[in-house]
Amino acid sequence: MTHFSETYLTEAQAILGSLAADEIETVARDLAMVRDRGGRLFVIGVGGSAAHASHAVNDFRKCGLPDRLGIPRLRRAASHRRRLHGQQPR
Repeated sequence: MTHFSETYLTEAQAILGSLAADEIETVARDLAMVRDRGGRLFVIGVGGSAAHASHAVNDFRKCGLPDRLGIPRLRRAASHRRRLHGQQPR
């Protein structure tokens, strides 16, 4: 009998094994360039995807080196929740 955890780990290994490390590195370098140039990263989601977008934004906002080292983090351009309630985005 195959247990859930065995199936999950087998599937996860297959997915991870199919990823191209060089493509991930390219995306990471591109995101770092956006951050270093003070650019913006727009993440958009509609319906349930809005929750994924919101989580992704927060993950990107807390990634990278701390501001105290002089390296800027990616910043949020607008907050849909604040806009819906008539508040100004931060």
